[in-house]
Amino acid sequence: MYDIIIIGGGAAGASAAIFAAKNRRRTLLLDKGPEFSALGGISLASDMPGCENLSGTEILNRMKKQAVSFGAEVKAAAVTSCIIQESSKRIITNEPVTYETKTVILATGNMSQSDSHAYQGEKELWGRGVSHDAESNFHACKGISVAIIGKSATVAETALKVSRFADRVYWIIPASKLDVPQDLIDELEKQKKIEPLFSSSLKKINGTTEVSSVAVLTSGQEKNFSVKCVFLPPQQHKPITDYLNGIGIQTGPDGIILVSQQFETSIPGIFAAGNILCTKPQLNVVCAAQGTIAALNTEKYLN
Repeated sequence: MYDIIIIGGGAAGASAAIFAAKNRRRTLLLDKGPEFSALGGISLASDMPGCENLSGTEILNRMKKQAVSFGAEVKAAAVTSCIIQESSKRIITNEPVTYETKTVILATGNMSQSDSHAYQGEKELWGRGVSHDAESNFHACKGISVAIIGKSATVAETALKVSRFADRVYWIIPASKLDVPQDLIDELEKQKKIEPLFSSSLKKINGTTEVSSVAVLTSGQEKNFSVKCVFLPPQQHKPITDYLNGIGIQTGPDGIILVSQQFETSIPGIFAAGNILCTKPQLNVVCAAQGTIAALNTEKYLN
């Protein structure tokens, strides 16, 4: 029997595995792969301290290696269901194998509720210059040209933030004008790095190993713009909890897992951390911190 099983190997899950194993607890991390986590989809992570010029996948691999060095086991498997009893908790995977544990940390994150591959080239270049999460990728924009798509005030604010780092921001706007506050429009007009492309649409993202350009339909013509990053419109996300199969964990609006200040769910011995707690991806450093706190509090539960 394990002391702790962590479901999900993103920033929250990998951090939890490090600290659980560091406390000499028998720890198992069940991870479908870095491509299923928010951090794994970042080409150049800038929101993890001490991880300059590393991709999200490289950071996660280092974190898992560190967890293993402390004694954790890491298995590539997807959890299909959970059976919760007072004395033990059983986790069933697609291997198919059933693992038994005293405590569980849920860290499976969240996923977009809409089509995440709506543009040609998006799927192939995801995490290699294409992202919905500009907040975690600002540093990757330093000294390059980028494209950003959308017409909302949120996208306008993101364009301004990106312009602090990028040499050029091609803003693809699917409307003839912006419906945003005037003070925001005034701020945008001051920023000469931003080139707004009104009544335009993204047709294709080009590149082989990384983004090289975008094809944009604008002013009745298709034009190519040389860019290295493409920020697609932010999306609403839903926590990934299907494997819990109605075990009775209390949830809030939009299916988010509700936890205490100790990151414990409504079922004793089951904790949750990271993007499973929200409908929008958090900063990866925040997810990592939550995973750490959850792991430290499983120690209190086990004692």
